[in-house]
Amino acid sequence: MPPIMYRVALYHLDVEGLKCDGMYLDEIQDLPQSYAQAAVLSQEVGFGGVLIHAGHGFLFSPFLSPLFNRRTDAYGGAVDGRFRVIGEVIDAVRKAVGPAYPIGIKINSTDMFEGGLSQDETLKVVRLLDTTSADLVDVSGGTYFPGAVSSSDGACSPGPYFIDFGKLAKDVTSIPVVLTGGFETRAQAVQALKDGAADAISLARAMVLNPSLANTWLNEQGGDPEFPIFDAPRAEV
Repeated sequence: MPPIMYRVALYHLDVEGLKCDGMYLDEIQDLPQSYAQAAVLSQEVGFGGVLIHAGHGFLFSPFLSPLFNRRTDAYGGAVDGRFRVIGEVIDAVRKAVGPAYPIGIKINSTDMFEGGLSQDETLKVVRLLDTTSADLVDVSGGTYFPGAVSSSDGACSPGPYFIDFGKLAKDVTSIPVVLTGGFETRAQAVQALKDGAADAISLARAMVLNPSLANTWLNEQGGDPEFPIFDAPRAEV
């Protein structure tokens, strides 16, 4: 099967199963207005805020990654250069939606690729976000690229995956930190808040099992969802 073609931040990098090509400068410079327009549409139809996705291998995630971002212009190089387009997008979105409309951003604590975005560099990203008008930072991790390790594998498991990074992030930013990943019980969520690892908890798979789980967990007796156990784990890609 030919590799997946992925148009991202970098210049011509091949990872097994994935072929990447670089964006032209004018394409990058069009992004802030595109995101601002999307945010205005979200605001007009009644959404309570917007979350800019810069994790999991989506567009801004490879901009941040030194493995994928090999640019030599203002949008590459050190962390501040790789972050540049994200800052420009946040600024454009804020101007478009006004001062009171919530803007969040999801980032990887690490993309779990050798040579990719490390936790130390992500902390620099968090410091840069602290200079923007973002209202929350949603911390997750991992990448939907061929060969990437799942966040539920290895050292990140069992239990919530990014507790330790959440504590580090809260030390370098005044923006509320939200943690996503591995929360299966109310006790885990409460403990993360008590330990200062996060200001709020974001749920994904748990809410697939119980879409009303956030309300359920407001009550100590609400109960936890039962996660299925698979007889045959997924095959490695």
